[in-house]
Amino acid sequence: RGGARTRNRTLNQTQINNAYNILGISPMANWNEIRGAYLREVRAHHPDQFMNTDPAMVAEANRRMQEINIAYDIIRRNFEAAA
Repeated sequence: RGGARTRNRTLNQTQINNAYNILGISPMANWNEIRGAYLREVRAHHPDQFMNTDPAMVAEANRRMQEINIAYDIIRRNFEAAA
């Protein structure tokens, strides 16, 4: 998942807030809401959904999936650190 870029860095509040915004959820969301938002975004933006369309759409889907995965990884690590 997009964790390779974020795994060894300390997270700041801006990164955490941006991650919640990317998934479209509140920072007060519980784990079920976080996971549901992640799965909803993955279904909506997975590149396989755009394979028979414009290559630019596939590239955008790939970019968005990378963003979603990084956001989820940031939130997951922050959630685990708070527990």
